[in-house]
Parts: sequence; C-alpha cells; structure tokens
Amino acid sequence: MSKKNRIFLSIVSSFMLGVIALGLWSRLGPLSPSVTQALASSSSAQRLEEDEGPMADHPYEALAWRNLSLVDENGFIPADGLINANQQIKAMRAQQEAASKKAITSNGWTWLGPGNIGGRVRSVVIHPTNTNIMWAGSVTGGIWKTTNGGASWAIMDDFMTNMAVSTMVIDPTNPEVLYAGTGETGWGGSEYAEPVGGGVFKTTNGGTTWTQLASTNTYEWYFVNRLAISPANPLILLAATDSGTWKSIDGGTSWVKAVTGSTRPGDVNFNPVDGTKAISAARSENAYYSTNSGDSWTAATFTSIDSGAGRVEVAYAPSNPSIVYASVEINGGEVWKSTDGGVTYSRVNTGQNFGANGWNSPLWVDPTNPNILIVGGIDLFRSTDGGATLTQISVWQDAPSSAHADHHWIVEQPGFNGTSNTTVLFGNDGGVYRADNVYTVVGTSGWTELNNNLGITQFYGAAGNPTTGKIVGGTQDNGTLVYTPAGGTEGWTTTFGGDGGWSAADPVDDNYLYGEYIYAQVHRSNNGGVFSEDIWGQYWDGFAYQYKSAPYTITEAKNSQANFIAPLVLDPNNSNRLLVGAESLWRTNDVKAPNTSTTGPAWYVIKAPTTGNSNISAIVVAPGNSDIIWVGHNNGDVYVTTNGTSATPTWAQVDSNSPGLPDRYVTRIAVDKNNTSKAYVTFGGFNPDNVWVTTNGGSTWTDSAGSGLTGLPYLPVRSLVIHPFNSNWIYIGTELGIFTSVDGGATWDVSHNGPTNTPVDELFWMDTKLVATTYGRGLFQQETATFSDVPGAYWSWSWIERLYAAGITGGCATSPSLAYCPDSSVTRAQMAVFLLKGMHGSSYTPPAVGGSTGFGDVAADYWAAAWIKQLAAEGITSGCGAGNYCPETIVTRAQMSIFLLKAKHGSSYSPPAATGDFTDVPVGYWADKWIEQLAVEGITGGCGVGVYCPDSPVTRAQMAVFLVKTFTLP
Repeated sequence: MSKKNRIFLSIVSSFMLGVIALGLWSRLGPLSPSVTQALASSSSAQRLEEDEGPMADHPYEALAWRNLSLVDENGFIPADGLINANQQIKAMRAQQEAASKKAITSNGWTWLGPGNIGGRVRSVVIHPTNTNIMWAGSVTGGIWKTTNGGASWAIMDDFMTNMAVSTMVIDPTNPEVLYAGTGETGWGGSEYAEPVGGGVFKTTNGGTTWTQLASTNTYEWYFVNRLAISPANPLILLAATDSGTWKSIDGGTSWVKAVTGSTRPGDVNFNPVDGTKAISAARSENAYYSTNSGDSWTAATFTSIDSGAGRVEVAYAPSNPSIVYASVEINGGEVWKSTDGGVTYSRVNTGQNFGANGWNSPLWVDPTNPNILIVGGIDLFRSTDGGATLTQISVWQDAPSSAHADHHWIVEQPGFNGTSNTTVLFGNDGGVYRADNVYTVVGTSGWTELNNNLGITQFYGAAGNPTTGKIVGGTQDNGTLVYTPAGGTEGWTTTFGGDGGWSAADPVDDNYLYGEYIYAQVHRSNNGGVFSEDIWGQYWDGFAYQYKSAPYTITEAKNSQANFIAPLVLDPNNSNRLLVGAESLWRTNDVKAPNTSTTGPAWYVIKAPTTGNSNISAIVVAPGNSDIIWVGHNNGDVYVTTNGTSATPTWAQVDSNSPGLPDRYVTRIAVDKNNTSKAYVTFGGFNPDNVWVTTNGGSTWTDSAGSGLTGLPYLPVRSLVIHPFNSNWIYIGTELGIFTSVDGGATWDVSHNGPTNTPVDELFWMDTKLVATTYGRGLFQQETATFSDVPGAYWSWSWIERLYAAGITGGCATSPSLAYCPDSSVTRAQMAVFLLKGMHGSSYTPPAVGGSTGFGDVAADYWAAAWIKQLAAEGITSGCGAGNYCPETIVTRAQMSIFLLKAKHGSSYSPPAATGDFTDVPVGYWADKWIEQLAVEGITGGCGVGVYCPDSPVTRAQMAVFLVKTFTLP
C-alpha cells in the first residue's frame, strides 16, 4: 500500500475512533449522512491511485459508500433490520408457495459466472485426511466445496440464511462437522461493517446442509470475526465477535460471553497443544491471553508500542507454542514477538511497510519452524529469521500469475512437514491461491490460482448487448470484466483493473463497452473489451498522469466530487450519448470520439450541484424520449427534465410533491417505455417504503412497496426494472434477492428459489432475458418469456407476449409447462374466440347458446359453440356454406383478411376495389379487395416480396401479429 493511501487510512481511522470514543455511535447506530457522504466521496481520497498505478482498489471507501444505501433518514442501520427482513421473507414464502402466476420462475435461472475470477475469501478449511477436499468461505458468496483440490468448486447452499461467511473451523476428530461464522467487520476499530452476518452456522454432513445456531441469531452475533476449536475437546469453541469473546462447551448450542478481554476482538486462537491456553487480538490496539480455555482474558503487554495502533492479528508457532507472533497495524505494519505464550510482546520489525491494515492483515507461522512466518496486507512477505527481515513474495498487479491483492487467510495443507509437503493455501479478494512450496514461491513463480467455477465475484453493476450476448460488469476489487457466450462461465476477461462500477454496453456495436473505476472516472473499450482506456480526461504522458483541458475532462471526477461508485448510463435512444453523475450531471454527445492526449469525448454539465452538494446516485433516460431525464441524489432529492437534450435543460425538483418521498439514498429510477409519465423510484434503508411510483411525471407519488404478506420486506431496494413488453411486470433487486410484481407494484411475490440469497445490485434486460447482477455470486440470467415454446428469439415473440398480456390468449397447453403452439394452424373455432376477445376485451364472455347454434355442424355443447354463434350474430361470419360453420377447418390468409376487417370496422364494412397490389392475388380473386385493404391499413405486408400467399394457413404466431395490429393492443 502506498504512503499516500496509508496516510489517508490513518487519518480516517483516527477520526472514526475519535467519534466512537466520544460516544456518538452505538453499535450499528447512527452514521450521519454528512459523514458517510464525506467518506464516500472524500477529497482526502483524491487521486489515491496516482502512486499505486491507476487500478488500485480502495476497500474502505467502498464500504463507506455501500453503507449509504443501508442507513435511514437519521443515519441509523437498525440492529435487527436483517433479522426482521428474513422473518418477513419466510412468512411471505409460506403464504405464497402455491401462487400460480409469477413474473419469473423459481428454477429458471442460469448462472453466467464468472467462475475464473474469484472474489473475497476470508477462510479456507482443508479436510484433515483428504487434502483434495476443501471448503472456502466467501463474503456474500456463501460456502464452497472442492473434492479435487480446487480443480472445481460447488456452492453448498445458495439459500443459506446468511451468505456473508467470514470464518470457518473443522472438527479435527470428525471432518463432517464444520462451523461457519458470518458478517464482515470493515475497519480495525471503526463502525463501517457490511455485509451484516447472521451468527454461527453448523454442518454435520460435510457442508451439504447448514443450520443456524439458534443461540447466535441475535444482533450480538452480527459480526463473527474468527472461530477457534479446542485441541482438547472439539465441543469447546471460542468466537471473536464485535460484541466480545464468546465460549461454547456444547458444540455451539449455547454460548457465554467473557466479561474480560477485548470488547471487539478480531482474532482468537487456541494453543495448538494445550486447550487451556488461548490468545486473542483486538480490532484495535491490543492482544489478550487466557489460561482457562477462554473463560477470562488478560491484556498482553506490548513493550514501547506507539500510540494509535490499529488491527492486531496473532498466531502461535505450532512447533513451539511459547512463541507467538503479532502483526500490528501501525507504521505500515509491524511484527511483534512473544516468547512467553502471548503474555508480553517485543517489536522485531518496523519500517518495512508490508501493508498490515484493518482490511487485510494475514499472519501465518510455519508449523515446523518457528522462525519462518508470512505477513502481509495487499501483498505477502516472508521472513526466515523470526520476522526481523521480510521478503516480498507476491505482486498483486501480476495476478493471476502471482497472488491477487488483499490477503485475509493463510493455512497450510494437513501433513505439512517442511520437506515433502510444503503446500500452503491463501484466501484473498481474488479467491483461492496455492503455493506448492511456500519456501520458494516468489513474484510470479510458484503460484497456482484455484478459481475454477468459484462463483463469488461481487458486482456493482453490469450491462449487455442483446444481439451478441456480450456483457460488461464492474466489480469490487476485481476490475471491469467482460463475458461472451462463447467464453462461458470460465472465460471472463478483464478489460480494466482495480474496482469497477456501473457499466454500459452499446446495443448495436458490441465493440463499445463502458465502465468506471472510482469517483466517476469513466473508461471505454472500442475493441470489444480487449482493453479499456480513460475517457474522463486523464492520460499518461509517459512519466505521470495528466489532465486534458476543458471540455475534455470531468473535473469532478478529477477532484473525487462524486460517489465512490458513481452512476453512468448510455442513452437508450442514442448510443453516442453518455451521462455520468457526480455532484453535477455530466453529458457527452460524442462518447465514441477518438481519444488523444488533448481531445476525446467532450463533457458538459447539464445539471448543476444541489444546495449542499449531495452527490447524484441514480440516472435514467426515458426509453423513446431522450428529453426526459430523471436524477436521484444521496439525500433523497429527485429531479426531472423534459428538455434533456438541450444545452441547458430545465430541471424540476419533484421529491417534495405529495405525499413526499423519503429523504434517503436514491438507488434507482425506472421509466415505463409505454408511458413516459410513469416512473418508479427506489430507496435504501431497512424501511417499509422503498418503492414509489408516479403516473404524472412526478406531480404526485404513490407508495408501491405493498403491505402485509404481499408487500415487500423492509430491505434496501437496489434495482428496479420493468418488463419490456408488459408494464405490469416489475422486478426488483434487494439486499436479499429478487422480488416480482405482476400488477404494477400493488402486490409482490418472493422469488422462491432464485437466484441466490445475496444482494442483487442491478437488474437489466437482454431482450427478454432478465440478468441479475449480484454482489457475491456473479451474474444469473433467466428468460422471461411466458410460453415455454416461444423463446425471446422467436420471430413473433413480442406479438405473442402482447396478445397474452392483453388477455386474448392463455396458450394452447398448461402441462408440463405453459405453451402457445406458435406454428400450429388456427381453426375457425379458435378464430371466433380470438376475434370476439379482440373486439370486446379479455373479460368478454358471449351469451349462452340456448337451444341451437344455428349451424348444423356445431352442436350446442361444442367447446366454442357460444363464441361461434355470437360471431355470426354480430355479422362477422355466415359460416362455410350449406348451414355449416366448419369449426375444425384451418383458416386461410384470404379468409383472415375478411374476418379481421369486419371485426375492426363492423359487419357492413366493404373495402374499396382492388388494383392488383400482390402478384399472387389478381384482380378478380374472390378476396382481392379485402387482402389489399388489410395491407393498406398496415396489418399485413404480405408473405414475401410482392406476394400474399392467400391460400396458405394462418399460424398462431401469425395470428398474434394480425390481432395485435388490428385491435392496436398495447
């Protein structure tokens, strides 16, 4: 970590600790909006990456920004928010299990990956006798298992009550028993912590199923930082949590909190050979030891330690447990050593800046040699002389050839003996890595990346090209990534490093992909994602980063005057126009302009900062109308313009209009493409009113979160999209998965089995495929087509969907799945139903038949008898001749023209004379004028160039087009 970055972190950490000391915060208490805003876009963070390269990651700022969407108007995160939301979801699921109509299906999700990128792993556990079996605990990605040494991984439970796994231990006497602690504390002493956990989970079958230990389902167990299991009795466990150190003597059934020791321990370890002894370390400033198996704790002594120390990690030397090492977050990282089992410590290394910090501070001691240890932070350093000197052994910029940045866990393979077995595993922000020889691994030599189907990447946003299926997405600490269908789950590539964010994809030319680094620093790929370059104004002159003159620089990006992850959107109506939100709203109308050291896309402010400079958090351009732009802010302000393409648009603030929107973080805004006066706005916080809708451009608002068991749980809503062809179908991504509505938000349905119990940060469409962008499990996709035999790529898919949405058809079969039979021909009986519903509406039911239908071949009990009789009564048909109707006869395209025009204009309608427009319908053909008039009215274009195919049968797919056009169905 660079000096500038360390100074920044030290300043912020000191500020946070000072606030805590003054009692301004209770646990999960108030985070004032002004503080979180400042930390999410702090000018102190300006240009942190300059001396690290332009792709460094910033986990603390990421946590501060993410907390903006968790707090309420007063800056509070309720201690029981996640627990209550989970209870609401369980109640909804029980109530709705038998629901018949859903906007997505429970088993229709396809995971897109990435399986080759990884994500944050804070714990790795290895089977004691079969080293091919390992478990990895991922933060927001759950628990994964491999049975082949990391050649492939599988998720254990995508619907574990809590997926934020931070620590795991295994029973050495029964490897089927494992424990997992959840929740991730952010700083070495601060209140920034996310995601929130759900206590301790236990498995007795090797991880196939996990049970939440009931005694830990309280707010005191929201952050379980480390678990330890006694070498003397596997039923005795210690837990270091943000509420103190806890002990269980019955395998986790019950726990007792120690009244002494650290109030916020981050680490705890049993002596490897003596179960009466243990050590622990605080999230800040100190370490402790116990001589009674953790019942009580005594503060250790650090001789002449400087004030202001942060996180401390401790580790026994297994071959000589009287030796204990400590990695201390101060002066860029210091190594301390105890020779009395952790009672007193002396400094053995300072000034080498190995990067120990509150986010990542791994420490490992060779089980065969107490003088060999590994410490680190962003990178790893090895010592062979008890910590006196350190040698860097990883280079994060070279990952995956070297280990990825930000290390959290180091564990040796069982049977490690220093000679024939020297294998060590590492968990970091890039997943799991292995060094087969821990003594010789260095630089890019000796590292093996094990992210094989390990799908734990945390995405902030993504977008895709619907034609090619290419997707671009921004991630936490794993860059901006690119997916192609040909590459699949294991073929994701990196187009830009560091942190990623919101993304955009050109809908026509998939060579153009857009993303951001941090603070609205936008980049572009014009080569399909092979690489990307900054287009916000920064460039490298061969010696240092420089900035272009106006209008080629987003000055607020240069000055970090934006959210850490800032919103950007490509105008859906004009792929040359990109909008970026900082304190101001920036726009370029030439985003594809050649990029040089002096020119490039020209950026202009089209909305000035608000009073108080609240950052923009959400942007949307109305589909079909680029003049309509909506903008949301961190403080809940919402603005709209109806002349957004002008040089200086006029903006109206609409959030205070009746009854008034929440003063919370605006997460997303969505505009209905079928009615641009209708817009949805979503909010953060564990509140009951996180979805609002307007139908009049913001003049008035309605709470659309619902209530009771058909309402949304009280969760932050992170994304909302409207189905492209059915405006009543609404989809939202929340802190705990996806919810859907089929009635425009009046009621909501819980997603019973999909895709996963993790935050869904963004939803977007690839034609009719819904893509879920998750913060911890990568991307999932589901085809939202109603009928199983009419995929989104089918030529008349949208017409069939519109016919279904209008209630004109219910399909041709319901078992084993709903089907439409698009290529089947339409009978005259079916035609009667289609036409009358099109004429009178989906709820229309014809009068009862009575005694006779009037047709000799249509009995009174025939399935469509009433429809056929009514069609004749309205003068649309007189039958097929000789008193018959011919109900099972297929309708021809010529007959269809007469049916449709009479249904549209009335039974007495007669079209003008024919002129011979179609070569296969000569003047004098019995239906010539009806066919030509159908074309004149735009209902048909024929069956080919200059031909109509009058005697061809009408298929159900063609019928959908005819009916939607004839009756102008929405």
